[in-house]
Amino acid sequence: MFRLMPSNKDNGLAKKNDPFDKLFESFFNDFDEDFFSPLGNLNARFNCFQVDVIDNEDAYIIEADLPGMEKDNVQIEYDNNYLTIIAKRDEKVETEKDNYIRRERRAGEFRRSFYIENIDMEQVEASFTNGVLRINLKKVKPTGEKKIIEIK
Repeated sequence: MFRLMPSNKDNGLAKKNDPFDKLFESFFNDFDEDFFSPLGNLNARFNCFQVDVIDNEDAYIIEADLPGMEKDNVQIEYDNNYLTIIAKRDEKVETEKDNYIRRERRAGEFRRSFYIENIDMEQVEASFTNGVLRINLKKVKPTGEKKIIEIK
């Protein structure tokens, strides 16, 4: 795919230290090649976390990357066939004057939800190791019974 790159060519029309030039320069410098790639790094841009969902014969396995999170700040809910992972990151406030040049790490709550049906809620297992949340959702075995429903 093509790349859009700003040109810093001085054609004599731009004034030195023009605030509009600085504005546009900082705007275009915030873009990188992942911005224009399909779903390149959109989850990171919109404060989401990366998730893999694996469908095995007897279970669904969900692995979520939550770097820098603590286990106590992660919650898993299952309601009405929706599995929701909630991760909270608190911003640490320093009493000293901070001299940040750029600050991209944010505090807040991050959520991802997945529609997953036919799981055994009694056998759900979750672990959190080295910033990776792993959820094992055992599937309910279909009974294979056919039921005729009477129309009244």
